[in-house]
Amino acid sequence: MTSIIPRMGRLYSTAAVSANSVTQLVAPQSNPGGLIIRTCQLIANPSSSSVQGLSLMADSVAPTTADPARRVVLNVSQATTAIEYGVAQLPHPLFVDPGNGLWILSNGGGGGGVCMTYDLLGLTADA
Repeated sequence: MTSIIPRMGRLYSTAAVSANSVTQLVAPQSNPGGLIIRTCQLIANPSSSSVQGLSLMADSVAPTTADPARRVVLNVSQATTAIEYGVAQLPHPLFVDPGNGLWILSNGGGGGGVCMTYDLLGLTADA
């Protein structure tokens, strides 16, 4: 029996995300040949003041707060409790078209973080 084992991306991005902010992970101009997100985990910090949400978004321009016209790749929400984290994990690798960047959009009072591995296509040793 042959099984295919997904690989971790050669490149990685980790970022702490402030409350109510937009954080760029990959610039659109850095993605001329497409990219594959291999692994991604979003973590929404506890917040007792408001519902917290983080969205990984892909587009040619940065998103604005709660912009429904932008592509949401992965989303996590965390209710108003000061002790629980919200966590979401990308279930499988995902191809992002050339010319699109990746951003984290944070809504709410707690902020959070992202851990992501990826490959830029068209570079040596990526496929």
